[in-house]
Amino acid sequence: MTSVICCIVIFIGIIIFFFDDLNFNGMVGNVIAILSGAAYAIVFCMKKMPHSDFESAVFFSYVGSFLIGLFVFFQEPDALSLYNWGLVAITGVLQQAFPFLLLAWGLNLVSPITASLTSTVEVVLNPIWVALIYGEVMGPMSAIGAVIVIITSTVYNIVTPSGNDE
Repeated sequence: MTSVICCIVIFIGIIIFFFDDLNFNGMVGNVIAILSGAAYAIVFCMKKMPHSDFESAVFFSYVGSFLIGLFVFFQEPDALSLYNWGLVAITGVLQQAFPFLLLAWGLNLVSPITASLTSTVEVVLNPIWVALIYGEVMGPMSAIGAVIVIITSTVYNIVTPSGNDE
C-alpha cells in the first residue's frame, strides 16, 4: 500500500512540476516524455521477468539511439572535429555506459517499483542541474513539484529500506 500512495503523490508532484511550462505548444514533447517514462517502466519490470534478456534489450536501444544521434550529429557544422568526437565519447561513457552499469546492478538489488519511484528524482534533478549550471530558473510550481517528488521518493526508500514493497 505504501508504494501505491507514493506513486500517487509522486505523480501529483511531477504534474505540479511541469505545470509551470505545460502548454499546448509543447504538447507533442509532453506526450513523448510520458511515453518515454512508460517505456522506462518496462525496463524496470523486464529486469525481474524470468527468461528476459534485459542487457541485450538495453544494448539494442542504445545502438538505436546512437544511430539516430549520428543523423542529428552530422547536421552540425563542425561535427567531424576531434573536440566534438571527444565530447561524444565522454558523454557516451559518463552519461550512458557508467549509469547503465549502475542501473543494471541496482535493479538486481531492489524491486521494480522501488527502482521506478527512486528514478523519478532524475526527472526533477535535470532542470535543477540546468538551473545551477546555466542559471535558468525554475518557476514556483516547478520548485514545489520537485520538492514533493524528492521528499516522497526519499520517504519511500526510508520506509521500505529493503526495496521489496511490492
